[in-house]
Amino acid sequence: MPSLRFNSSAPSNIVNVTSLENCVFECVGTEGCKAANVGKMKNAENKFPCELFTTISLYNQPSLVNDENFDVIKFAMFLKNGREDAGEGEAFKYLGDLVKFLKKGREDAGEGEAFKYLGDLVKFLKNGREDAGEGEAFKYLGDLVKSSRKFLKKGREDAGEGEAFKYLGDLVKSLKNGREDAGEGEAFKYLGDLVKSLKNGREDAGEGEAFKYLGDLVKSLKNGREDAGEGEAFKYLGDLVKSLKNGREDAGEGEAFKYLGDLVKSLKNGWTMVFKVESGASAPGAANLWVESQVQRENDTEVLTVIKTTSEHYKNRIVNNWETFDPKEVLMVVYKNGVPDLQLRFNAKGSDRVNWYEKTRLLSSPWTDLMSGSASVIEFNLVGWCNPVHPRRCRMFYTMSQTGGCPTDTGWLMVTEKGCSEYETDKPYNTILYSMKVSLKVSFAAGRSTVFISPYMLPIVLVSCAEGRIPGNSW
Repeated sequence: MPSLRFNSSAPSNIVNVTSLENCVFECVGTEGCKAANVGKMKNAENKFPCELFTTISLYNQPSLVNDENFDVIKFAMFLKNGREDAGEGEAFKYLGDLVKFLKKGREDAGEGEAFKYLGDLVKFLKNGREDAGEGEAFKYLGDLVKSSRKFLKKGREDAGEGEAFKYLGDLVKSLKNGREDAGEGEAFKYLGDLVKSLKNGREDAGEGEAFKYLGDLVKSLKNGREDAGEGEAFKYLGDLVKSLKNGREDAGEGEAFKYLGDLVKSLKNGWTMVFKVESGASAPGAANLWVESQVQRENDTEVLTVIKTTSEHYKNRIVNNWETFDPKEVLMVVYKNGVPDLQLRFNAKGSDRVNWYEKTRLLSSPWTDLMSGSASVIEFNLVGWCNPVHPRRCRMFYTMSQTGGCPTDTGWLMVTEKGCSEYETDKPYNTILYSMKVSLKVSFAAGRSTVFISPYMLPIVLVSCAEGRIPGNSW
C-alpha cells in the first residue's frame, strides 16, 4: 500500500495525494504529530485515511493537525457532502444547522456573530454580488459568485481551481446536458432533481424548502406572473417575467438584466445573426466560408455577441438555406468595442445568398457618394478578387470605385486577403478595411488617416424573416 511520510519540521515536503488510491499518511517525528493531537483521526494502525489528508492539504496547513482544526476539517467535509447530520456534540449541531440553512437559502441563520456572517453569505449568494465582504473568506466568496455568474452564463465546465470550483464545473455540465444523474453526493441528488423538475415543468419539484421555491419558480414562469413570490430571488424573477412580457430593453439593473435587455431588443427587432466575421481570424476565409456548404460554430452560443470572442468566424445554416428562409432585409454592421460603427441595409426580397449584396439592393449607407451615384462603382460584390496562388482566399464585401493596381485601389469596404503589399500583407487575414471618411470613398493604400484598420472589428450580417415566417427544422 503506498504511503506518504510527513516530517512536521518540513511541511513543504507534502505532496498532492489526490491521484493515489488506498494510500495512508504516516507521522514521522514527534512535534505536531503527537497522539494526543491526532487521536480522533487515526485508524487502528495509527495511520490516516487519504481522504482526510487531502482535505487537510487543501487548506495548506498540514502541520496544524490538532483537536481544534479537526473540527474545521470535518466542517469542510460535511459542507462538501451537503449533510445535515454533521455529528455528535454542540459544534456539529451548529454545523448541521449551517448546512440546512445554506440548502434552504435563508438569511436568518441564527443568533450570534457567526450566524450573522452566515446570513450575509446566503444573502450575497442570492443577490449574486461580487463584493461579498471583508476578509479572506469573503474574498473567495466574491470570486465564487463572480465565477458562478460568468461560468453559468457561458456554460463553461472549467470553472476554476479548487474543490468548490470542481463542483461548480460539474453543476454547469449537468445543467448543460440536462442530466438527472448529476453526480454523487447529496448535493448532486438535489441538482438532479432540479434538472428533472425544470425539464418536466413540474410545480411539485420535491420535498424541502428549496424545492418549494423551485416549484414556485416553475409555476411563476409558466403563469407569466410578475408577483412571483416573497424574497429577493422572487423579486428578480418577477422582474424577469415583467420584462419579457412588456418587451422592455431596460430590463433592470445588474449584469443579468443587461443581457435580458439585449435579448428583448433582439426579439423585438426580429433580426437573427447568421454570419459573423472575426477580423484577423485564420482560415477559412470569410468569403469562402459564406459560399461553401459547411456551417461553423453554429451551436456555440458564446459567439452570439457583438464583441470579438474567438479566432474563428460564425456561420448559421440559414445562409445555406437562403431561399427557404426568404429574408426581407439584410443588415450588415461593423462593430467597434461592441458599438456599431458602420451599418449597411439591403433589400433582400427575392435574392439568393450571393446577389443580395448588390448596389441596386442597397437601402442605406453612411457614404453619400456611394448612395447618390456621384462616384463610379466598378465592384460591388460579396466575393471579390481571389488570390491566384491560393484560390480559396478571396476578398469579401468588395466595394470598390477603382481597381487594377494596389497603389490606386480606391473604395469603401473590404475584408482583406493577402494580395497587396501596400495595404494587405502587413495585416492578418480577414482584416476589415473601410472608409473613415463618413461620406466618401478612400484610397486603401493611403494609410490610417483615411482607412480604418483594426483586428477587432466585427461585421455582422443579420437577417429578418419575411412576413414573420419562422423556418422549419428540416434543414
